[in-house]
Amino acid sequence: MCAAWLGWRFCQEKKLYLFSILFFIIALGPVYNLQLSGFTSEGERFVYLPSIGMAMLLAVIVAGLWKKWRILGIITAMVLIVYFSFNLWQRNLIWQNAGALSQQLLADFASETNLKPGEGAVIMGLPDNIGGAYVFRNGWITALKLFYPTYLVDVLPTKALLNLSKNNYNKKVIDWTVLPNGYRASAISSQHLFTGSAKLDSLDYLLNIKNYDTIVKAGNEAEFHFTPIFIAQLSSKTINFLVFNEGRLKKIDPIISVYKENSN
Repeated sequence: MCAAWLGWRFCQEKKLYLFSILFFIIALGPVYNLQLSGFTSEGERFVYLPSIGMAMLLAVIVAGLWKKWRILGIITAMVLIVYFSFNLWQRNLIWQNAGALSQQLLADFASETNLKPGEGAVIMGLPDNIGGAYVFRNGWITALKLFYPTYLVDVLPTKALLNLSKNNYNKKVIDWTVLPNGYRASAISSQHLFTGSAKLDSLDYLLNIKNYDTIVKAGNEAEFHFTPIFIAQLSSKTINFLVFNEGRLKKIDPIISVYKENSN
């Protein structure tokens, strides 16, 4: 309110000032009740139109200050330029990190599996995003076909994906534990990292995300239990189990050894 009053007080183009405010409010109206995060880029597309009104409003205020107090107008303009430039650089850096991580995971998959024909793979805990910049929410299979066109893809990417940030995407964030017929993944810091459906039943595995927060649609622990139909395949072919941690895809002990021990 104070900023609005100051803008009105020192603005000479009052009609344009009012138009900018009304444009912003009206454009924001249809999306104001959506849950938009100010700390990630998710949902930014919903405020593209309102941002036009905000840009006009800032321009009118700076122009008014320039005409009355040139030095103050210059300082205000410089502060806005530095702020928005730094903000843009930060957002672009997150997308750059997400792209680099995507390529790293594809390279890790190739080095860990050697892309051997006839062998299968299960991927658990793929990153969904880094601070809102998408990594592999979708498209893992498509990416494998694109980067390794001669590789006959036999891969099961599980659906419990990770919400990461610029501060933890390359650090150890999960403890992986081998279970008799699957795996347990626990967030080290108890953060709600695992996003997706709280429960999922498929022919290959059952997924249960625990301590699920329905608001953020994520939990801090995920259990993958593979079905007897899937486990039966382990006796006829090699299946590599890979998990994400510390910014890399790495092999983990296969469930076949634990399954055999528990079946004796």
